[in-house]
Amino acid sequence: MGNVSRIVPSIHPSIGLGGPDDVFPHNADFADLTVLPPALDALVDVAAALAATAVDDVADPDLRAAAAAEFEASGGPFRGES
Repeated sequence: MGNVSRIVPSIHPSIGLGGPDDVFPHNADFADLTVLPPALDALVDVAAALAATAVDDVADPDLRAAAAAEFEASGGPFRGES
């Protein structure tokens, strides 16, 4: 995601999967959590939200222009480089 966001305006949402606070991504406990009903419900919700975001982006040229302007104002694809 970091590489993509260097080139184009991007979002990187995070979601809660309904598990204990001491379970972190990229381990077996997390993998076990991802197939439980609360996690699957959360994934369906976030998929719908991301789809709606994509529809808004495609349907609204003003939104795209605002995102592009904000990206450019933060330095565009070359921000942080010398």
